[in-house]
Amino acid sequence: MTGILGGTFNPVHFGHLRAAEEVRAALGLDSVIFIPASRPPHKTQEIAGAAHRMNMVRAAISGNPAFSASDMEINRPDISYSVNTLEELRRLRPGHEFCFILGMDAFLELASWKSPDRVVSLADIAVITRPPYRFGELAASPFLKGLDAGMLAAMDSGGGKTVSVRMMSGRSAHVVPVTAMDISSTAIRRILKSGGSVRYLLPEEVASYILFNKLYQ
Repeated sequence: MTGILGGTFNPVHFGHLRAAEEVRAALGLDSVIFIPASRPPHKTQEIAGAAHRMNMVRAAISGNPAFSASDMEINRPDISYSVNTLEELRRLRPGHEFCFILGMDAFLELASWKSPDRVVSLADIAVITRPPYRFGELAASPFLKGLDAGMLAAMDSGGGKTVSVRMMSGRSAHVVPVTAMDISSTAIRRILKSGGSVRYLLPEEVASYILFNKLYQ
């Protein structure tokens, strides 16, 4: 099974990378594909050019053979919708199984996405830690069933392990607690704009690329 991690990656940072690695290990995924969005429908803030964000992702993952990057969304002329990406992946790799990795914040907003029922029918879902959201909030999700409140509480207290349940679509949802690295692209851009240091927030290759290309300044 292949993990799919989409996002703006504006810029990519250690929070993205560590979460992908922990999900890969927890679920035994063969690999994880990072897919930068071109025109994400839910983002309105300043976004670096798609080519720059693609280059930063490639630089960030270059040392991990289990990670790869795809430009399938940035080559799409219209808005990037996850349902279109998953459908395209299924066409490109018939018979292959995918696991769509989502932060808890994104999963809780899934009902507002384009064709959410189709999204959860095309791939398994891995729901991961995203501060300040708590796993207990997943109990209200219309896409999940059979979640144990005690297990979710244990995850929120730092003692829980991965829990897998069936979604209404019949596919599996995996609730995966990962290291809660409270790093955000928004905060990184703010630091860069003020001339501060972003060392240890993102890979050196990405920081160098940002400075060389004068991004977010």
